[in-house]
Amino acid sequence: MKTINQILTIITLGALTIGCGVENSGGDGNAGGDAKAKVGDKVTFDDSEWTVTSARNLGSTLHHELLDNKQSEGKFIIVEFTVKNTTNEEDSIADSPELIDDKGRKYSMGEDLTMYIPGDAKTITLEALPSGLAKKFQAIYEVPADATGLAFRARELAFSPDYKPIDLGLDSAAPSPGGKGNKLPDPPATNAPSKK
Repeated sequence: MKTINQILTIITLGALTIGCGVENSGGDGNAGGDAKAKVGDKVTFDDSEWTVTSARNLGSTLHHELLDNKQSEGKFIIVEFTVKNTTNEEDSIADSPELIDDKGRKYSMGEDLTMYIPGDAKTITLEALPSGLAKKFQAIYEVPADATGLAFRARELAFSPDYKPIDLGLDSAAPSPGGKGNKLPDPPATNAPSKK
């Protein structure tokens, strides 16, 4: 009887060890208090590289030249990012990256908001990601007015991905002027005299 209990204990401990080793934390890659990446930083996974190139608070109204304005009790956030597939084969992902706030609330890209993405910009959902090429995408998120500490959750291309947060730095940012189509702003003009 003692031998059977020892065998069952060993099997149970083995199963727990294997289960813990296989488990995907699905965390934000921020264990131990590591600093989050910021806009412009490259975040690297085994299968991809992600960079948020810009993020803007669009306020509570989305504008479109042909559609009715879209209103929110919260605020709309637009994120522009690039993804480079670093594997040897073309890939894609079925769901877009999320935003997360400092309360742990997660926000998915608003599929009904894709028509408000300016110009010919693309969303990442099911978009082909050729091996070795960086591609640019945009996403619009609707978040509560009190959402602070917003971070973009960069993710592996894998089916059961790991995540790494990229701080959007929007806490002190007032809403950007919402022009027609919410066009991203042009780079600031400089008034420096030209050297001849």
